[in-house]
Amino acid sequence: MTVIVSLGKFLGWFGFLTLFHSAYSTYEHLSYLKAVEKIPNEMPIEITVECLISVVIFAISIIMVAGPLKPILMKDEMTKK
Repeated sequence: MTVIVSLGKFLGWFGFLTLFHSAYSTYEHLSYLKAVEKIPNEMPIEITVECLISVVIFAISIIMVAGPLKPILMKDEMTKK
């Protein structure tokens, strides 16, 4: 396994865990607002930024782990046959 694939897998787990944490933080925030009887109108900026950064990290890790792309042109398939 190459270093890039290992780093990609690590970033994948890190991105997944931070995305899970932002989902849990959202649940906790909405539960708090319900407990104090406030209307939820906006999410805190920290939760929103954490969610967006974790999605970007997760997407980068998928790109790092995925193998090379294969050609999908019909001409390439016909030359194989």
